[in-house]
Parts: sequence; structure tokens; C-alpha cells
Amino acid sequence: MMKNFKIVVLALCALPIAACSPKPGGGGGGTAGTGNPGGTLSSSGYQSALSAVQGRGPTSDMPTTMNATFTGATRQDLRETNGGAIVGEMMADLELTANWTDGQSTNPWSGKADNFRGSMNGQDYTLTGELTVAAAEAKSLTSTIGRSANTIALPTGGTTTVATGAAAVNLAGDVDDGSGTPHEVIMSLGGSFFGPQGTAISGPATTQGFRAGGVRSDLIAAGDYYVER
Repeated sequence: MMKNFKIVVLALCALPIAACSPKPGGGGGGTAGTGNPGGTLSSSGYQSALSAVQGRGPTSDMPTTMNATFTGATRQDLRETNGGAIVGEMMADLELTANWTDGQSTNPWSGKADNFRGSMNGQDYTLTGELTVAAAEAKSLTSTIGRSANTIALPTGGTTTVATGAAAVNLAGDVDDGSGTPHEVIMSLGGSFFGPQGTAISGPATTQGFRAGGVRSDLIAAGDYYVER
């Protein structure tokens, strides 16, 4: 039964996000909030960490320079491109390093996404490989940090400056579903800085896989992410 499941998934999806290699003994334990195949953070643990980051509130004193490494994770629903039905979830670990000065025109980001795991149709899976900022940049997919400062008049007199920050990070690379054939995957992260001096980032995340010849997959992953330093 497990072997047949893997063959069916590979035949239908033919991409790493969907072509899941079920783990022995896997079953319903891969649903949201349970199970943690190959990873260090479950869906429920992820949600707690995400809420803690967003609970810091948007950054209002974004610095003009930043040299820091952020770590965290992403959790995304696996959806059919035809109809949008959710058929599973994908999680991955994130490690992103910023080397940035306000006004910088070159890519300030480096880093990776790896440790892909999740569930599809009730079966747990893990995937090998990693996505990197460098590989995305080689495809002309840029990554940025933006700072916006506004001076506001106070009702009691005087002014104050509110500086917010935004991030956009693209990652690309090959991921292997266990068949020995790598597939191209692109992940995009957006969002805002949170906490004093931009100590964390959170926002929307999407992932797209491609078949041979650059044909888009039958599934797309979409959700959110967080990273913190």
C-alpha cells in the first residue's frame, strides 16, 4: 500500500513538493498540529513561534544598517492549482543573513531553506536538498530590504520619526523527492520587520515547483514564515 501510494503521488504530481516520499509507519499523524517528520518544529510549535514574533509588533525604529543572521521556519498549505483544494502541508527551516545599508542597490541577503517535511493526503514525507538566495539571484530573482521613515507631528507639540522595514527574499534550488531526480523549486518570502530595531521578520510565503522543461507543477504551496535574530 505504501509503495503504491508513492507511485501514485509521483505519477500525478511529478514535482518535489508534491512527490512525497512517505515515511514508514506514516499515516494520519502528518496532519496540521501533529507529527514532525525529519524536522525540529511541528505545526503547532511553528504557530506558537509565529505568534510570538508577530506579537512584538511592527518595527517603528528600523535601523539604517544591519548585519545579522535570522533563523526560523515556514509553513505552507499544499494546494491544487486547479480548484485550490488543500491536500497537505509543507514546512522548511530558514537561515537568512542580512548585510545591508539603507539605500543599498545590491542584494543584501544570503542564506537558505532546507529540511523540507510535511504531509500529503495523510502521509508524512521528507525531501532532500536546499534552496539558496544565491541560486535565485543567478536567475535574476532579486532580494531586498526597504526602510521607510515618516516624521509625525505630536498633538502635545514637537515631532517623532517612525521608521518601518520591509523584506523580500527569493530562494531557488533543486529538491529530490527520493526518486534520484532533482526538481527545480523557487520560494518567495515577503513581509515586514517586527520588534525593536528589526529583530524579526514575518509575512507571506509561496513555493512553486517545476517539471522538466520548466512546466509548472500541479500543486503550489502558500502560507507564511517567521525568522528572528
